[in-house]
Amino acid sequence: MKKIFFSLLAIGAIASCAKTEDFFVEENSEIKLAPVAALQTKANYLGAVDGTVYPVAENFDVYAYYKNVPAGQTFTDGQVFLTAGNSGVEFVNKGNYWGGAQNYYWPKNGSLRFAAYSPASVDMYHQQENDFYYVDDYVQPHETANTWDLLVAPTSPSYSLMTATEKVAVKFQHALSWITLKVMAKDADAAKVFDIKEVIINDVMTKADFGASMTNGIQYDEWKNQEVAEDYVVFTGSQMVTKTAKDIETSKAGTLVIPQATTSVTVKFTQKGLNGTPTVDGMELTLDLVLDDNAPWNPGKHYVYTLVFGLDKILINPSVADWEDVTANDREVGENNIYTAEELADALTADVENIKVVLQKDIDLPISSLGQQTGGSGEYKLGGERTQNITIDLNGKKLNLTTDYMSKLGAKNANALFTIKNGKMTSSKAEGTWNIYDLTFANCDYEIENVEFLKAIAFDNANKSVALKNVTIKETHDYYAMWICAAGQNVTIDGLTVVSSGRGIAIKEEYLDAPACVTLNVENAKFATAKKAAVLVSSKAGAVINWGAGNDIKGVAADPINAVWVDEDYSQYNSEVKVEGASKVVEGAIDNMAANAANLSDVLEAAKQSETTVVVNLAEGTYAFPASKLSANVVLNCAEGTVFEGNSKANINGATVIGAKFSNPSGTVVDQTVNGTFKDCVFEGANALRWCYAGETVVFENCVFSGSTYGAHFDGGANDVLFKNCTFSGFNAFGAAITIVTFDGCKFVANGKSGYNGANLWGSTKMIDTEFVFDGNATYEWVDCRDAAKTYEFTGCTINNGNFLNETYVNAAGIIKVDGTEYDLNNSTFISTAEEFFAFANEVNVNNNAFNGKTVYLVADIDLDNAAWTPVGQTGATTFNGVFDGQNHTISNLNVNSEAQTGAHYSSGLFGWVESHTAGHGHLKNVKIAGATINGHHNCGALVGYITQETALVENCHVTGATVTCTKANNDADGDKAGALIGNATVATPVNNCTAANSTVSADRDAGQVIGAGREANVTGCSATDVEVSANGTSTGANVRNEVIGRLL
Repeated sequence: MKKIFFSLLAIGAIASCAKTEDFFVEENSEIKLAPVAALQTKANYLGAVDGTVYPVAENFDVYAYYKNVPAGQTFTDGQVFLTAGNSGVEFVNKGNYWGGAQNYYWPKNGSLRFAAYSPASVDMYHQQENDFYYVDDYVQPHETANTWDLLVAPTSPSYSLMTATEKVAVKFQHALSWITLKVMAKDADAAKVFDIKEVIINDVMTKADFGASMTNGIQYDEWKNQEVAEDYVVFTGSQMVTKTAKDIETSKAGTLVIPQATTSVTVKFTQKGLNGTPTVDGMELTLDLVLDDNAPWNPGKHYVYTLVFGLDKILINPSVADWEDVTANDREVGENNIYTAEELADALTADVENIKVVLQKDIDLPISSLGQQTGGSGEYKLGGERTQNITIDLNGKKLNLTTDYMSKLGAKNANALFTIKNGKMTSSKAEGTWNIYDLTFANCDYEIENVEFLKAIAFDNANKSVALKNVTIKETHDYYAMWICAAGQNVTIDGLTVVSSGRGIAIKEEYLDAPACVTLNVENAKFATAKKAAVLVSSKAGAVINWGAGNDIKGVAADPINAVWVDEDYSQYNSEVKVEGASKVVEGAIDNMAANAANLSDVLEAAKQSETTVVVNLAEGTYAFPASKLSANVVLNCAEGTVFEGNSKANINGATVIGAKFSNPSGTVVDQTVNGTFKDCVFEGANALRWCYAGETVVFENCVFSGSTYGAHFDGGANDVLFKNCTFSGFNAFGAAITIVTFDGCKFVANGKSGYNGANLWGSTKMIDTEFVFDGNATYEWVDCRDAAKTYEFTGCTINNGNFLNETYVNAAGIIKVDGTEYDLNNSTFISTAEEFFAFANEVNVNNNAFNGKTVYLVADIDLDNAAWTPVGQTGATTFNGVFDGQNHTISNLNVNSEAQTGAHYSSGLFGWVESHTAGHGHLKNVKIAGATINGHHNCGALVGYITQETALVENCHVTGATVTCTKANNDADGDKAGALIGNATVATPVNNCTAANSTVSADRDAGQVIGAGREANVTGCSATDVEVSANGTSTGANVRNEVIGRLL
């Protein structure tokens, strides 16, 4: 290979400490740099940059230093390799990289580290020690059109010719501050009158000494000796103020300044006449560009100031962000963005159709600023009579209503929709009755989403609706977290977290002369409360409460079992409280006791003597499980962290245990008779449940069974067993003696330990919405229905997130019912993929399996992707004699090209030749075909080319988007008998309730819209829509008809 020889001295002027050496390098080993800005770079001169792309028109200066890597090289760490006097070497754009103005090459030995600054026109110096950049008497141009972005890069890691195979990355940081000015109108009237003439940023320091060590990043105090104050004229001309915040036009993306104390801005403008008032020229105002805490303009920060012009006042709203957001959307001021309490009050009290505010800061809003109370009620009604929507987008901020009395909000138009979302909300009232203390929402409909209330809330909006989604309520007093006045509201909750030192939800008629029934729909709610139930009803009108999925009340200390209490003072109205999906009791039916390791035995003994249900709240700790001391009236509510160790007996006499962990790592966790209810418990050990027997009551809800061998094993017991929302891992088996075992919303997972995964079902079983996840690593993975005499029913169940009917995993000795349909798995085949469909066709066509007496089920929609398809059953010698049930699934993109097949018996379609040699077979039913291209010479249809025998049947099959072409090849394949669905149904085959749509059929003869040839008496309930039939051959086109049947046999 050719070598290039040069000396360091040939590079240019080298610092005096540089060592002169001669060395060889490989040809084309030029040093190439790839500069990026650490964040967005903005400059109006020398190229503006979007994102992190360095401007192509810009040059920068580079220093390079030897790094003694690998060890043992002759070079000295820190020795200068590239420099020009006391400045760097200029690198310029060379297409897809930056290189020296003259080529510079890698040293043959050792590595290099690089430092750089931009633009190259600045005479800046670098010291490798402390990675220090400095320049004295730096001057930043104050003409907006000529400003630049000053960038410096920390010294890079070491690179060598071998490691820098592409380009060396040099990552710049911003040394200046970026100021952007925007203007906007407060309202529509203001947008008509203000014309900006000139904008000036006053007294900006333009000269300073800069010295920064990159080890700590660029700091404000590294700009010293600031002087020479200049006015930055950022705009001269004419720019109307609009309702949308816009940059001052000629400031482009803003102005770059030396980091310094904030100054002020002067705006000169004309106020045009409005409604007969005169135009006023030469108006001027000056506003301070202050920031929070009087902070200065810091390096690497982007400051956006929005001047808001109104007919009553002119405001300035500052914001600051890291120099990284191209559009500054998170802080950009729009027509609804709010920075102050005064702005918020003005917006919320405007008489406009739609009010929308977006908070840009935490705001303390005096509730008195919202106008007058309604009749001294403490209620402040927002908007006006024509307001339809009020939206407060908290935007991640906190809104605090400051008040000495009530904090009650409503709408002047009672038909308005009031929306609150995305942040925190509270009020300053520290105590009082609910109507004084709570944040109360009155008189209109509400939608509240993604809001955290830092105190209790109340709804006093008679006969209106409330929708809460993903709401949190935190209350530190002994108050109800949510108070619903019993006034006929419809309240829907999807996602609620209540954390209260007091209580949950109350529906109460207090202060109401004529209470009305409240409807409360709750799902995905979690309660952690100290007193009362999750919901308490105190109303003669009662309530309708629908307790949906995902609710968690185990944190309700007073009653983790019953979601609803009826106030004991309203017990006579108990029947008026309708509860679905949860249990209710009258207050007083539940007692509470506290227990710990020292007194647990005594507390359980005392609870056993009670005539009511007793909730025993057990403190965190490690215990032996007290099964024999539990009684049917006891609810053992275990604190998080409660563990029962060793082998535990679960004959708890009908008691309920909540929130415990049962652990026995080296043995069986629970065995023998189970009699009781377990909720939110974990069973973890070598065997979670083993050799168990079903007692009178066996209920597991939200439990986990994790066994390295057995998950859950019931060997017998002539009672029912219920698992609801439980998770199983390991081998699970359930004996024949159990009356029925039910799994509702459960999940079976592989644990990588047991040789068995899934469920071995010896007795009658019902599974609802239950999921099996197999990983293929166990010896046996199955859902094994063992006894033909038992019943097995599966509804909404899946295997590996797919269809439950999977022959690999599901075994059955007899009939099972899946989603309402009975299946004989021993005589069934299930198709769920295109690959399985092709394998089925091959089984018929190649292996000559007619599937006589068998049923093939389609269990998923199949996309054949226009792959070449060989019809199932090609001739009279290879026919399909079974039942094909599409189960109303769709087969799409079918492509059959049989033009090479010119035999008399070759038929073209999804199925070619179907016969029935047994009553009830040779059936095609419940099939949908969407998109089919069929080309052949005889008996052509998207579903089937030829089907025969009186015991055959085509039923409830449909095609759309088919193109069927049947052309004459010879006297045996003479282009006849073509339909969009069926080619030839013969004189015998019944065809019922079939359709074709949006299709074309062409043939030499015998062609129809649905069926090419068939007996009219055998065809019932069939029709065609937008199907065009045409003749394509040389014969007379006999029986080519735009009718359901072409040739009537």
